[in-house]
Amino acid sequence: MIVELAPLCGYRPMIIYIDTERDTALKGQAQRGRVVRNRAFELQSKRWLELRNHMLETGKVVADEHWCRVVLSRRATVVDDVRGLLRPRQDSSSSGMAPR
Repeated sequence: MIVELAPLCGYRPMIIYIDTERDTALKGQAQRGRVVRNRAFELQSKRWLELRNHMLETGKVVADEHWCRVVLSRRATVVDDVRGLLRPRQDSSSSGMAPR
């Protein structure tokens, strides 16, 4: 719904995925007090690896996506990556996946 509404409001939607190691993600869940069942986390982890590999191979999340930009960032650099995305860009016509 966000992707469909954004252009109507004058926005160019982008999505940022934060890539992190499985153990780091699990530790972060525990630190935030989230209870994640082992089976659910394993399935989520497997789906993430498949999606990440797909994005790296194709530059897209899904074949007919409407995101103006897809960013794959690392946990250690996500704050700087987002700050960079918020700065005015010299060439606003580029789109697609921007690995970080």
